[in-house]
Amino acid sequence: MLEYLYLVPPSPRDTESELMLPTTFQAPRLRHLMLGLFSFPIRSPLLTTEAGLVTLTLEAIPQLAYFNPNDLLRQLSLMHQLQSLTTDFDFLIAEDAVDPHPLIMTRVTLPNLRSFAFQGESAYLEALLPQITTPLLKKLHIWLYNQRTLSVPHLLQFIVTTENLAGRLSSVVLRFTDWGAWVVLYPNMGPSMYSLCLQIHGGYLDWQVAFAAHVLDVLRPVLSEAVQLTLEYQDITLPNGWHNQTDRSQWRKLLDALGNL
Repeated sequence: MLEYLYLVPPSPRDTESELMLPTTFQAPRLRHLMLGLFSFPIRSPLLTTEAGLVTLTLEAIPQLAYFNPNDLLRQLSLMHQLQSLTTDFDFLIAEDAVDPHPLIMTRVTLPNLRSFAFQGESAYLEALLPQITTPLLKKLHIWLYNQRTLSVPHLLQFIVTTENLAGRLSSVVLRFTDWGAWVVLYPNMGPSMYSLCLQIHGGYLDWQVAFAAHVLDVLRPVLSEAVQLTLEYQDITLPNGWHNQTDRSQWRKLLDALGNL
């Protein structure tokens, strides 16, 4: 009768000891599965239960449990009831571990997916997104690890062409901190749930501003109704003359993408 399973270690653990579910564990009516720091095989029978998962959250996936984009796509193709998907890799994925041109690609339509979150390397995400169609997606949260160059054409194209994400984005929040930067877009002004959050880990302020400028410039076609911009600096060290440490052309590029403020 089990429908909801949420397992996360109560405190940091020894990385040499991998947590995993017993291979004999069965839950044919499971609807919501959320695991943190677990070595969970992506081809587990738990992901193909007759009832069908509505929520799948795999947080802090350890390196020993890595699965490539094709494995994930094949499993998602069986999960027609899925409404919320989170995949969070707890390590840096080597570039040669993600084949940008795999021999077999599984095209997947997730007709009920409303929320998608991903944390990891951009190469993995860029291999995944071109194969996914999500007609009802309303919330997208992407957290990319620190990279000197940001090249995510498939991600940005996915955003522009997903109607529920791209429609009526009226408020933009740019958040700069010592540990990363956020570009957050809301469908309405005032308190509400965001539609899109792009987050980059690490980087100095000049690089963070360049990241935000690049994202907004590419998303320009869906920002025509953005009328409010909030700039936030949280726990960030701003020495004297900090405003001269960032190329002013990046600020102009950023603001130019928001012509109706």
